[in-house]
Amino acid sequence: MVNPKWSQYKAQPADMSGYKSGDTFTITGAATKTREGWLYYQVTDDNNSAVTGWVFAGGLTAPTTQPSTPTTPTTTPTKDNSIQIVYLNAGGQQVGQTYNWIIQNSDLKSGAKLTNGAKLGDILTNPAALTDAANKNVPSGYTISKSQPNNPVANVTVGSNYTVYVDQKVQSYTSQLSYYDSDSGQPISSSSLVEGIYPVFNDTDKAVFTSSTQGQLPASVFDNNVFKTGNLATLTGNAVNIGGKLLTPTWNFDATKTKQANANAKYGDTVKLYYKANPLS
Repeated sequence: MVNPKWSQYKAQPADMSGYKSGDTFTITGAATKTREGWLYYQVTDDNNSAVTGWVFAGGLTAPTTQPSTPTTPTTTPTKDNSIQIVYLNAGGQQVGQTYNWIIQNSDLKSGAKLTNGAKLGDILTNPAALTDAANKNVPSGYTISKSQPNNPVANVTVGSNYTVYVDQKVQSYTSQLSYYDSDSGQPISSSSLVEGIYPVFNDTDKAVFTSSTQGQLPASVFDNNVFKTGNLATLTGNAVNIGGKLLTPTWNFDATKTKQANANAKYGDTVKLYYKANPLS
């Protein structure tokens, strides 16, 4: 699964199309579901890192034989080898699952001992690896908050909780644009335009077509100045040779036809913009 089963709404099965018979997997993380207390492991295919996901710990069995020298990371979190990453919202309430970050012997400084209470700055070659783990496992629908406790990762100790504050992502719906000729009703291809590209859909344009809800796109959107004097007012075509004279075709925005074509459009839908060709002269 992309997430531990039933821990996220509409969690999807992991993509296993790259798996080949005989591939081995390495456990790269662990998480315990808050409600049931079930332990899940995050595993990655050793031959194809794109094949990764979460599996229930009870569904795994140890190999019948073990190599004389361990070649796989430690997979069971304990107070002597891991740190629990806890995600809190601005109100101090936990969101998502606690993530058990397991420290591997390969992460230790030469001669350092992995024990409960040891400071990361004293034992790890890269204490910031804790921050990396926290950033990679943010609960779905949230993003790392800019306001964090003043707790340098070097001072975090093995066996403790590491608190990370997160903010809920703001949902937004932004429509994409397509371009049509008012007279023919056919799409205007990018290859027919100067430099072979449509107008750059910049931040000003996106703001016009973005809403926090997927409501009806009002007709007044097409009266915005971006269609009068802005980036979307005119399309300029490639110069054409007519009778030995180079002429440049242009199209002006057609508000009336555009409003008719998008009468039922909502924010997030692809919007059809219509342009009327100017006579070549």
